Amino acid sequence: VARNPLGIAQSRNASLYVASLREEFRLEPSDTVGVLGERVELPCLPPRGHPEPTIRWKKDGVWINERDEHYRVTVGKLIIPMAEPADSGVYVCVAGNKVGQRQSSAAGVTVLERPGFVRRPDDVTVEPGGTARFPCEPRGDPMPRVHWQRERGELPVGRYEVTPDHTLRIYYVAPGDAGDYTCLAENEVGLASASVRLVVQDAHTADEGQREPREDITRELQQVQVVSPSRPVEEFRMSYRPLVPGSWERAERGLPANPQERSELLTGFKRGHKNELRVREHSGQHRSPNSNSEEVPDAPPRSLTVATVGGGNNSLLVRWEPPPPASHTGILKGYKVWCLGNESQHSRNWTVEGGSLELAIDGLTPGIEYRVRVAAVNSAGVGVATEPQYVLIARADREAPAPVPLP
Repeated sequence: VARNPLGIAQSRNASLYVASLREEFRLEPSDTVGVLGERVELPCLPPRGHPEPTIRWKKDGVWINERDEHYRVTVGKLIIPMAEPADSGVYVCVAGNKVGQRQSSAAGVTVLERPGFVRRPDDVTVEPGGTARFPCEPRGDPMPRVHWQRERGELPVGRYEVTPDHTLRIYYVAPGDAGDYTCLAENEVGLASASVRLVVQDAHTADEGQREPREDITRELQQVQVVSPSRPVEEFRMSYRPLVPGSWERAERGLPANPQERSELLTGFKRGHKNELRVREHSGQHRSPNSNSEEVPDAPPRSLTVATVGGGNNSLLVRWEPPPPASHTGILKGYKVWCLGNESQHSRNWTVEGGSLELAIDGLTPGIEYRVRVAAVNSAGVGVATEPQYVLIARADREAPAPVPLP
């Protein structure tokens, strides 16, 4: 209001507002684990203030473009409708008005992938005594943990293994192994499964439409004939064991000496399992050789492939399959791999454990042609080797000479 002798003048009304912005956020974002392809939300309620603060977001220290359709900024939250691996990072909510800005605590976002399968196992049909293989290649982030289970009952004790690439192998398949098996892949954000069926088919009886009665087979397996030699012996020693991976213990019993042919009844055998039986005569200090000593594998491994590995690191990847089951003549302990160059100093060899069917060979010499061979190994020694596979390690391209400047 203004006054003078001539009168009074009054201004229009004016409002006074005090701008403010508190320090504490009402709700801050927190560390979040998202799933690939799914919705991720980060909440944020700014501090109280006047005028009402606005919100913006930073990812890894860079302002997020709110016009980018990949993000949606609403009242109280940042939304990522379909998360991608690139969305992993550190997010900060920034609130501001005329007073200034306040920054929330940092929140980490990690985008993971639910388990899935790059390669699913397929149904398999094998004959008794064969080997069933079920590959199972998972995917996910982090890489899923894999384990196998049987729908009904346990996996065949002592006759199965899971290789480092998650392949289930069942050795010396028996009719009782038939059924459904499941590969389970699990990580922090989910579980996936793939089921397959193992069918055990006897090729000799399939055409007849029925299997040979179990009783006849049992008697044939149990009946063992032992014939005494011409010279006197004190006793016979009989030992036997199932030919399955991981089984090395033998059952043993003594049989009284008898110049006549005699029979011995052995029980506890399972149909479809191969067994090794040995008989040895004892006469004082004399011990005869085993009646059927184990022999080396009489066939080479199958499907040998040799490939160079990219990247110029002078490496080879050797892969193979086991010999036919009938040629094992015992339990395979592993494989012998030879890589032979055209000079003695370029020749090398390795022994590979029985559970592995591949070998990476590094540090080879460029310009040398190598011959690669593989043989199976059992307790009797090294078996028949494959035919050699030839591969040439190419020389690296030499740098082109620098151009000579013109005079």
